[in-house]
Amino acid sequence: IFNASSYHVYMISGDDLESRNQIDVKDLLKKAWLGHHDIDAEFTEDHMNVVMDDVNQQLGNFFFETITVSKSQNGSFLLKIVDTSQGLDQDDDLKMWFNEAKIHLVILLTMLGSVLLLAPKSENDKRILVLDDFITSLDMANRTFLYQCISSRFKDFQVLIFTHNTSFYNLCDHFISEDKGQKDKWLRQGIFEYNNKHVVYTLDKSDTIRKL
Repeated sequence: IFNASSYHVYMISGDDLESRNQIDVKDLLKKAWLGHHDIDAEFTEDHMNVVMDDVNQQLGNFFFETITVSKSQNGSFLLKIVDTSQGLDQDDDLKMWFNEAKIHLVILLTMLGSVLLLAPKSENDKRILVLDDFITSLDMANRTFLYQCISSRFKDFQVLIFTHNTSFYNLCDHFISEDKGQKDKWLRQGIFEYNNKHVVYTLDKSDTIRKL
């Protein structure tokens, strides 16, 4: 019997990141798979403030964005997006005022910041972050920044990245191959369908279809 009690799994998928007209952080987190957490009980207004500060820091440090987030007056856990250069300060009808990529980025950074905040800190707790097709609508520059953000901030997690996007896979593979400290820490695998079977193969070995 496998004892999974010390494993804390956090999953962010493309479905969790769909653009929306409002960003209610509690609602966002409750719909995602975030380990064993009771979001209603655990995620407080103090947590909300920490996450907002974190999102703003990442938007500036990694993505060089001019937008910021702050708390809406219309709800304790409702975000508003501010772009002073465009004179925008909105908490509703976000898809009318901001492009999909910016909304997507804010939601993703909000979820990543929440995972870091909620995850246990004990060395005995095993933390796993699963990212599944999570780059929708982000351009190549932001995908580069995103990889750098995740690889630098989630060093204490086992990170699993699933993607159908070949260019993003190649981007990650490039960064991993260039970093001697990271190269041996990643297992790069692919999956294909052959003879009505799904086959997983390791990309840095000499596997062939005939062998598999």
